[in-house]
Amino acid sequence: MFSRAFDDASRRIMTVTRSPWIPVLLLAGVAAVLLLLFRWWKRAKEQKNLEAEQTERILGQKLETFESSPSGDAAAQLAEKYKEE
Repeated sequence: MFSRAFDDASRRIMTVTRSPWIPVLLLAGVAAVLLLLFRWWKRAKEQKNLEAEQTERILGQKLETFESSPSGDAAAQLAEKYKEE
């Protein structure tokens, strides 16, 4: 009886049991990295679209909206100056 108990104990001590949490944690880590990469990609895409909209809006404005002189005809004066040359 003692030899059988010691034999069973020695087998149990020498047996390596792997934790079931290792694959679960690895899978959770991979999922977290993929989620972070997706969020980064989505925000980068939104930022690029926003910049494209701003560029389109700026290029679509008339030149008269950018003049800073109080006279109001600065663009027309410049146009006539270059027409004469």
